[in-house]
Amino acid sequence: MLVLLLVIVAVFLAVSSPRHVKAEQAEKGIVDLRGEDFSGSIFALAGEWEFYYGELYSSSDFANGAPESREYITVPSYWEAQGYPSAGFATYRAYIPLDEPELLLFIPEITTASRIFLNGEMAFEAGMVGSSEKESRVGLKNAFVPIRNESGGVEIIVWVSNYQFERSGLTQHLEIGRSDVLFNDAIAKRLMLAAFIGGVLMVGLYHFLLFLGIRKDRVYLIFTLLCLTVAARFFFETNAFGELLLPGGMGIGLVRFYVALVVIHVAMLFIFTHAVLGLSYGGRLRRLFYGVFLIGPLIHAFFIPYHIIPSQWVVVALAPLAVSLVHALKEKILRNNPYNALYLIAMSVFIVMGPLTKLVLDDLYFVPGISFSLFLIICQSIMLSMNYAETKRREEALGERNEFLDRLNRTKTEFMQNMSHEMKTPLTVIATGIDFADRQIKKEGGSLSEAGEALETVRDETQRLGRMVGGMVSLASMSEIGENRKRVDFTALLRDSAETFRIPLELSDNDLTVDIAPGMPDVFVESDRYKQVIANLLTNAAEHTQGGRIALTAGHDEKLISVRVADTGAGISPDILPRIFERGVSGKKKGTGLGLAFCQEIVKRHGGDIIIESECGTGTAVIVTLPAHSEEIGEDE
Repeated sequence: MLVLLLVIVAVFLAVSSPRHVKAEQAEKGIVDLRGEDFSGSIFALAGEWEFYYGELYSSSDFANGAPESREYITVPSYWEAQGYPSAGFATYRAYIPLDEPELLLFIPEITTASRIFLNGEMAFEAGMVGSSEKESRVGLKNAFVPIRNESGGVEIIVWVSNYQFERSGLTQHLEIGRSDVLFNDAIAKRLMLAAFIGGVLMVGLYHFLLFLGIRKDRVYLIFTLLCLTVAARFFFETNAFGELLLPGGMGIGLVRFYVALVVIHVAMLFIFTHAVLGLSYGGRLRRLFYGVFLIGPLIHAFFIPYHIIPSQWVVVALAPLAVSLVHALKEKILRNNPYNALYLIAMSVFIVMGPLTKLVLDDLYFVPGISFSLFLIICQSIMLSMNYAETKRREEALGERNEFLDRLNRTKTEFMQNMSHEMKTPLTVIATGIDFADRQIKKEGGSLSEAGEALETVRDETQRLGRMVGGMVSLASMSEIGENRKRVDFTALLRDSAETFRIPLELSDNDLTVDIAPGMPDVFVESDRYKQVIANLLTNAAEHTQGGRIALTAGHDEKLISVRVADTGAGISPDILPRIFERGVSGKKKGTGLGLAFCQEIVKRHGGDIIIESECGTGTAVIVTLPAHSEEIGEDE
């Protein structure tokens, strides 16, 4: 944020700081520039100029002295300030004593038509100067005119006529200087303006591509149109490119188009603000207010004569923008995103500085209007970027959630399929056994012993069915829940698990030995899950061993921990051994075939491995290996 503010301040100083221009004040129509250093300075012609309202005098009219109607007027200014009607025509005159043999005169826009004579020769014309509205034609442009000093000075005569606008006269400084200094100044100004326009267009293009390719959000399209409007507006802005490309200058049609662009710029800002901040347009009364203050200036820009309602009246289009600003503050949207505050500050600066720059501070800026417009566009881009990042984060979270739900759905489907498949046999046995027992009990001469045997079978199958369901639920839950790992003393886990099964093993007349290597490192696992693994392995060993030995041994090296549960039982049939970890495959007659699958799932999820070595009649050994994890490594697994 600090870097952004520093960049904005630097840009503001670059485009707003006064240039090396010295305002030379004329006294009684004379601007004495003899002895001045033109090597690095530009001189703005200001002060008291001779003024002849309602007259168009040429150099020959001054050959025998000034006409009796001579007055003096301050330049730059509007002649309405001196009490003259805005619609009319007049002559300005100044004499500049000089030492320099050749100089260059920069002529800014003069409202609304002008013609300039240097030492009696016409040097510049924009539009058509006339003594009536019919004879006058609007033409706004700026130009550089060479000055040849052959007689120790230069006489400047400026004709101005205005019948279209509410203000008239020399409203900006004419500037004089060496060609290299003036050209460098103009090139710097236009390069800065070109960089601004090009940057705005690139920002607009980038967001348009985002709109087309990634985001179908209308805010991006609105911002693109806003950027195009800003670029077009500044193309026709004061001393901009538009006037250089038009030989006769901007006519009244292009002037109206430019004024309309200003209104459209504000309207697009208004629409963007509501779209990006999610503001409502309010009730019927507020909508009527917005319509009057946005559509009204647009109609005025194109159709109403500016001498009836001044063109500056278009600043009322800022009123809806100001209301939107107040509305945003009332809605307390600043709490949602701190970048909203930055945008509202930029919009406030735009609302205040826009009219001030154009109406009051125009001459104080190197390139008027760029600084706060650029600030606003940067803030808008930041808001869109932050919104995009937040939306992307939400999409990723939603994607992860959907992926989780998909996994959950697959797990549920798989669970139901497994249940449907695996429960067929025990349910069939149960149903058949109950039916058989029922017939034996009810029929005359039935065998109660056979009925009892059938019911024992039903009991065994019911118990097996319960174990099967429990195992399947455990396997399904492995996909549904995240691992809740923590640092565990693995030696204590193994000893506790072994001691829990010592008595049941001894009741089966089996001997249990536990041998754990010293210095066993801690592990980062779900302790309950690993206790289930050890419990399953010891249970399996006990069920296959009668009057034998069961040994639990554990060792380790720098990377791996190895746990071995071996028994001297019956072993596993060779045709079952390759598939022993598959669900439903069991080495026991009444086994569910889920215990080892459950163990393998847990071990694999902790980055380990599990294998079985077995020979019929000799015994079975199950070896579990897992990484000797540090806590940090375990979290990344």
